[in-house]
Parts: sequence; structure tokens; C-alpha cells
Amino acid sequence: MLIFFLLGLLVFPSMLLPILGTALLIFLGLTFIARPVAVFLVMTPFRSSWRQQALTAFAGLRGAASAVFAIIAVNNPGYGGYDVYNIVFCVAVISVAFQGLLLPAAARKLDMVDDSQNVMKTFSDYQDDQAMQPIQIRMRPGHRYIG
Repeated sequence: MLIFFLLGLLVFPSMLLPILGTALLIFLGLTFIARPVAVFLVMTPFRSSWRQQALTAFAGLRGAASAVFAIIAVNNPGYGGYDVYNIVFCVAVISVAFQGLLLPAAARKLDMVDDSQNVMKTFSDYQDDQAMQPIQIRMRPGHRYIG
């Protein structure tokens, strides 16, 4: 969340309106063409069901990586400068808003909700499900991993 906040500080809201149309077209292309094609190409050989593939394609991948990579454009005006960064930021915000809000409905529609599990679990809640113990290894002085 911190990196999204920091990356958001690079955005000038007055510069988002002129690129909104471009960002919307890119979002639509990614959401309804590029991502589904990529997901089906990657997941079909693993014999994933079409419902799993559809949900994965709809959920997509969103993260700070695309915005971080777009910072390269900000530092090099030859790549489009702030316009590229603002487009990437806008696409990410539209994607999170649209797909994030509709993901539960899409999962229900595709019958991909397991009612026997608590969907409110966080990653740390699974810690108690398995007996896990840290491994301790004693290293002698001069071992190559020391330092």
C-alpha cells in the first residue's frame, strides 16, 4: 500500500483528464483481449477448467510493478515522459476499481466460490493449518554464507 501511495504522489490530477480516453482504451484491450488470450494460452496446457481460466483472466494482475516501470518513461522524455506514467497509473486505477468491485460477482457467476471455506482468511491465518517449524543450521566460522 505504501508503494501505491508513493507512486500516486507522482500523479498530477490535472493531467489525468486528457489521457483518460487512451487509458480507457488500453484498459479495455487488456481486460477483454490481451489478458484473456494470454491466460488461456498459459493455463490450457495445465488442463485448468475454462471457469478457472475465465476467473483468472478477469481478475488479472495488478500491482505496483507496471507503475514502477513507467517511472523509466518519466526519467526519459524520449519515451513520452509523464503521459506514459499517467496512462499506466490511470489504467491501474480503472482496473482495480472495475475488476476489483466485480470480482466477487464474477466468481459467483462462474461457480468458483467454495462455501465451505472462510474467504475472509488472510495469508497469516493459514499459519496454524500445518505444523511448520523453522530450520536452524549451525555454520562454522569461515563458511561462505557468513557475511
